[in-house]
Amino acid sequence: MINTQIAKMTLHRLALPFRGKFRHATAERSAGDNIILQLELGNGQVGYGETLARPYVTGETPDSVVESIQRVFLPILMETKPEGFGEVIELLERLPFT
Repeated sequence: MINTQIAKMTLHRLALPFRGKFRHATAERSAGDNIILQLELGNGQVGYGETLARPYVTGETPDSVVESIQRVFLPILMETKPEGFGEVIELLERLPFT
């Protein structure tokens, strides 16, 4: 049996500078505020996900995204031990997206 349970989660917040300022009607930025989620499975496989929270687009802030990952999504993911791709898809369909 393959160990697909999450063994480790690491959140990285990165301020990645742009080559120049980016400006539009609702904001001006000189760097991205990226949030990278790194998950390591019990079998040693590592995967990554990334998001850019924008209050004026989604209503989320970098802090609210980190809090949601830690409070809502991580407890669900840590309890799950999918045995195949189909079970992963079923899990994703049950996650509380709002």
